[in-house]
Amino acid sequence: KLEPQNIKSGYFLYMGRLSKNKNVDFMIDVINMLNKKEKKKFSFIIVGPDYGEKNKLIIKINNLNLHKYIKILEPIYSIDRFSLIKNAKALLLASDYECNSIVVAEALALGVVVISSKECNTEDISKFGACITTIRRDENMFVENIINILDDSYYDKIRDKAKKYSDEFLNIN
Repeated sequence: KLEPQNIKSGYFLYMGRLSKNKNVDFMIDVINMLNKKEKKKFSFIIVGPDYGEKNKLIIKINNLNLHKYIKILEPIYSIDRFSLIKNAKALLLASDYECNSIVVAEALALGVVVISSKECNTEDISKFGACITTIRRDENMFVENIINILDDSYYDKIRDKAKKYSDEFLNIN
């Protein structure tokens, strides 16, 4: 059970393989830093198959005393993943490399804000205003971008642009 965040107020989400090159440990550090900076505590849901990192991530979560705020779920391959994505405050990605992330396309189509490192190749989406791409994988930059989207007007603007980007560039009809 995640506390104190509820699904209505959103949570941060990572969906993908639990492998070293995805830098999920970095995102745990980001949530830890965010929760130290902000009065409100935020939850982070990690979803994906284990590629050798899950136990390390669990140990890190426990060592940082974040077990109330961070949950690791098994992979979800069915359409059930869409409700998990749709209810997220933002999708976080900090991979060493991404080419064409399906979860980014799904998040955009659902109007979910994506915050990623430049290695995730989301610069064209950011130029459209539909995504936030950090210049480098830096905890402070990620936290700053997360804090910025806590402003509802800024958040709504990016969500609207995400939907427009999806309609314009991801519609294959």
